[in-house]
Order: sequence, then C-alpha cells, then structure tokens
Amino acid sequence: MRLNWFGSTVVVMSMIVGCGGDDKGAGGQAQGAGGQMQGGEGGAGGSAGSGAGGSAGSETGGGGQGPADCPEAQVSCNGACLPVGVSAGGCTVLAHAGKHVSIDHGIAVDASHVYWVEQLTHTAVARVAKAGGGREEIYDSPYVPLSVAVDEKNVYWAENSVMHWVRAMPKSGGAVIDLVTFVDDFGGIKDVVSDGERVFFTQQVRSGPIEVRSVGLDAGDVVVHGPAGDYFGTTLALDSGFVYWKFNESFDKDEIRRSPRTGGEPQVIVTADGGTLLGFAISGEFIYYMSPGAIWRVPVSGGDPTEVLSSPDVEGTFFVAHAQALYWASSGALWRVGVDGKNPTQLVKTDDSISHIAADTSGVYLAINKRPGSTADGSIVRAED
Repeated sequence: MRLNWFGSTVVVMSMIVGCGGDDKGAGGQAQGAGGQMQGGEGGAGGSAGSGAGGSAGSETGGGGQGPADCPEAQVSCNGACLPVGVSAGGCTVLAHAGKHVSIDHGIAVDASHVYWVEQLTHTAVARVAKAGGGREEIYDSPYVPLSVAVDEKNVYWAENSVMHWVRAMPKSGGAVIDLVTFVDDFGGIKDVVSDGERVFFTQQVRSGPIEVRSVGLDAGDVVVHGPAGDYFGTTLALDSGFVYWKFNESFDKDEIRRSPRTGGEPQVIVTADGGTLLGFAISGEFIYYMSPGAIWRVPVSGGDPTEVLSSPDVEGTFFVAHAQALYWASSGALWRVGVDGKNPTQLVKTDDSISHIAADTSGVYLAINKRPGSTADGSIVRAED
C-alpha cells in the first residue's frame, strides 16, 4: 500500500505512516517533524516546536526501565515505571493517550493546560490540566491533525487529508473555525503558531515550494512570509515583531530567517555552522540554536554567532528556551543548560521515546511514546526542573 505524505511516496508496512482520504490512521514521524517552540502562555512555537525541529524521527535512548519492562499505560522515567497521576524520580505522568495512539506531532502549554494532537489508531486534539485529572478530548478529528498551538483564547492545529486546514477552537468550547482550507492531493499544512492576532503556518501546494504563511483570526488576508525550503518540519518562532523559521534548500545548508509578522521581505539571520541546524529557540535578544555537538547564539537581528556550549550530548531535534535556561531532548534524555552555557544537567532519562518538549514557569513538559515498533502509547509527562 502506498500513500502520499505531502508529496512524498511512502510504503506502508506494519503501520500507517501517511494520510489520505478519510483514513483516520496516521503515524510515524512525518519527514522533518519539528518540535514545538513555546513562547510563554501563548504556546507559540515551532515547532520547533515546535520547539525546535527540522529533523526526522524521535529521540530513543537507553538506560533505566525499558518499554518492555513497563506495563501498558506506564512510562519509563528515571528508572521507574509510572502510571497516570504518579510522581517519582522527578517525573509526573499527567495523561495517557491510549494503546497504539501516538503523540508525535507537537505539544503546547498555556497557564492551566497542556495541549497535544494524536495519531495512529485514534486522531484527536486533546489536553490535560497541569494540576492533573487525566486526558480531556476536545476534538475528535476525522483526518490527521499535525502541530498544535494555543493563545489566550483559542487552540489551533493543522489538519490534513486530500483537503487541508488550519483550524481553531475556543479553549472554553465551541465550534471549529476553519481559517485556511484548500484541496490538494500532494500538498499539506504543518507547523502552526499564533500570536493572538494571526496564525502562522507552513504550507505546500501541488508539490511546489514550502512557504511560511499567516492568516488573520477572521480567516481573511493570507500573507506569504517567504520560502521554508525543501521539506516540512521547520521551527516557527515569534517575538514582538517577527516570525522566524528554519530554511533549507536542496538539503544543503540550514539557515534561520525572519520576516515581519505583518509581512515583508525575509532576512537571513545566520547559516548554521557545518550546514546542519537541529533546532532553535528565542530568549531575550538572542536566538539560540543547536548544531551537532554545540549550542550557539546570535542576536535576533543577525550578526556573528558565539558558541555557548560544546558537548557530545548536544544532539537530537527538540529545543526550547524558557527564562534563563535551554532544554533539549537527546538519545532518550532531557537536558537543561543555562543560557550562559553553564551547568548542563540531565533531567530525565527514558528507554521510551521523547517526541516533543515545552517549558514554562510550572515545569518542562514531555510527550513520551513507547517504542519500539508500533506500540506508540503516547503520554504527557512533567519533569521537575
């Protein structure tokens, strides 16, 4: 069986890895699935965030309890198997998506909740209160939701089939609002963030170039901010005046670019050392980014990069910033380091797979999926910082 995933042909073996028609199955990591970058209460981010991103696959590591050791609906975290509602070893499991349900395409946080989208045997948008209480489904998707963001009033996500949408729903409940809709067998929408006035996203039409676009909350004007390169999974991040993203052309070299949030010519901020940019995050007046083995920083307006940290533990795909700290997932571990590069610390070790991270004043939140194979079984975990 073959399916088209944003213009790429994918061979389906033991599990569905694409989307199409009314098929509710989706799974695996979309090519270059970016982490969700979180920007405070609004949850703005790439992914990076999503977070950060621009690479394929999830982070799987060794050590501690393995997925074969932990019972169903329990998570491997710092040597313990934890069910929902239990805290131990610096980890608290807040919610479980379900058997064979993955959380592979983003999480977002606001003041009271953690939001995520689900794939594989069930496709939905869901959330959990930071105080606990278990999973709350807010939208049962007939198609494939990818990426999620929140602001003060709404939750946003991309949804894909033969039709493609940027969708919104009031956090207090209500009807789904379609901000962008188009039909395309080979296109797609991903990487959604919001500043409370506009929603920013990446879109591909008819296997053409992938572009960073935005739309007003009244579903009115659509602004094209610039090309995002040759593959999905960029990081989108916002500050007070600009939208930032990772650009890659011909799988050659990675750049960070920006454009005014209201539209305008894109500006190249930095080209990653060695050509590979694993993820980036904005903190204050600086952009911090990962390349293999190092974290760098550069002024948001551009300039010469400065190395912040050199370490073999700097790898992986998901990278976020909060306050004076940077966080990333690497080889089944969650790491933290100060923005000055001091005191790198491993906060979490799991034999499962960390697929996304988000951070705010209440803690660091992880989407963890059981591996290997098609078990998926995604959970939301808070790590003590």
